[in-house]
Amino acid sequence: MTNFLYLPPDSLGSTQLKQESVVNIVKTKFVRPPVARMVSLKTLTKAATYIAVGGITAALIMKVKLEDKIRRQPYYKESLKLLRSHQGAVQLLGQPIKDLSFDIGEESKKFGGGKIDSFAVPVRGQKSRGKYYFWAEMEGERWVIRRAELELENEPDRRLLIKAESQME
Repeated sequence: MTNFLYLPPDSLGSTQLKQESVVNIVKTKFVRPPVARMVSLKTLTKAATYIAVGGITAALIMKVKLEDKIRRQPYYKESLKLLRSHQGAVQLLGQPIKDLSFDIGEESKKFGGGKIDSFAVPVRGQKSRGKYYFWAEMEGERWVIRRAELELENEPDRRLLIKAESQME
């Protein structure tokens, strides 16, 4: 059986039946638009894990770099030198005295106007651990440690005065 398609009159005014056009139309397949397929839960889990691990790693690297930047500052070096040279602190903490990781977000709030107020550094020795607090101020081109105190973990209500404000270098 042959299908015919009726086409309107052409420019000459005659009517034509074009059998071959109908055959070509019938043979043409309709192509469906591409359908998005669902991604498996396993693939989504892997992607989420990689993103999480990458993000956490980047955050930790950034934190360590910021801490190292602060540790290289003259006020930080001077304050720890003061702590390590104090006989009472050495006796309470034990040798060697090491500084530990600190909370950058909280400590960065204590900077401003050439002053550092109550910067807290967790410290550890062979005998004990605690927090070392220091106050510093910029005088001219150098930092001066105004006050320093050591608070031991086992005695949080008492502090050892390492340097008083009245003591000048």
